Amino acid sequence: MDALEALKTRRSVRAFERRAVAREVLEDLVDCGRLAATAINIQPWEFVVVTEPGMLRRVAEATDHGRFIADAAACIAVFTRETKYYLEDASAATQNILVAARAHGLG
Repeated sequence: MDALEALKTRRSVRAFERRAVAREVLEDLVDCGRLAATAINIQPWEFVVVTEPGMLRRVAEATDHGRFIADAAACIAVFTRETKYYLEDASAATQNILVAARAHGLG
């Protein structure tokens, strides 16, 4: 899938199949997040990949609007150090991950 198709067809999904996501795919998603644009190249992010069902439930319970995470096969949490543009940097990394997930055929 090319980049334009991935951008134009990406949708938010909150109902998931219970199939595992290959480690190589998860690593590629994190790599795409790592390559996002960042203010003055600070790269303030840390990525945590969660695949264990019990921990996915705990992550879901800790959210206000993410209960669907409990049903997902994996979750990539994006954290940033407090910098001037942490919100913009984390948003760019997250968007890269979302578009890459679409390109890999994930919801």
